Amino acid sequence: MALGDPVEEGVLVAGRQVLDPSGQLARIDFRLGQGRAGLGCDREQVGVGDLVLIPPATDHGIENDGDEDLVYVTAASPPVSMQELYENELAEVTGYDDDEDP
Repeated sequence: MALGDPVEEGVLVAGRQVLDPSGQLARIDFRLGQGRAGLGCDREQVGVGDLVLIPPATDHGIENDGDEDLVYVTAASPPVSMQELYENELAEVTGYDDDEDP
């Protein structure tokens, strides 16, 4: 899928998590593995065949607490790519702010 497509596949290796504070309307379809999905402060176990609907303006994330890859498909509106999501998370973790003066 191309950058910016409204539907993207993601793979989360065991022990990893991804958080998305974007607040976009989204859905996540789980295809392989198991993990936990969080909406706001609530966290639920998810696995193959589960679907999570994320209302707008709701912080959310997923965590792979299983032993195999967690494979999922996301659809967001407006579209956001997995590359953009991971780049934003990495920037937050490292404290990078492209608006700061050098």
